[in-house]
Amino acid sequence: MTQQEAEALAARLTRVWQPSEVVDFGVDEDEFFYLATLSDESVALEVTGHEVPPSRFCISRTCNDGRYKARMTNEWGQVDGVSFISGPEHQDQNQFITEHLSQFRRKCWLSGCPVEATAHEKAEWIRGFPREELDVWNLKF
Repeated sequence: MTQQEAEALAARLTRVWQPSEVVDFGVDEDEFFYLATLSDESVALEVTGHEVPPSRFCISRTCNDGRYKARMTNEWGQVDGVSFISGPEHQDQNQFITEHLSQFRRKCWLSGCPVEATAHEKAEWIRGFPREELDVWNLKF
C-alpha cells in the first residue's frame, strides 16, 4: 500500500468513524494501521490490514478504574461480538454490546469491510452520505 492510498483510507475511516482523535496511521512493513480514540474517551479503534479495505477492525474499552477491557472485532467480515480480557462480564458485556454493536457493524461496512446486513439496514446506513462519496467507496449492496 502506498502512502497516498494510506492517506485516502485514513481520510475515509475518519469520515466514517468520526473519532475525537486520530492517534496515528500509516503503513508499517506493508501493513496499514489506523489508531484512534472514539468520542467516548474510553473506547479505542484499531484498524489493520494488508489490503483495501483492511481485514481487521477492533474497538476496545478500558474503564477509568482499569477494571476490565472489552474488545469487539470484525475480521474478514465476521463480527465476533464482545470478548472480555478481564473483569466482571455480564453487566459490562451487555452494556458494551448495547452501546456499540449496531454502530460497529454500520461503520465497518461503510469502511468497506463485508458485514452481513439486510438491504434495509444498508439503506439506513448510507443516509447522510453524498452519492458521489458512496460511489467512490464502492460499497457492496
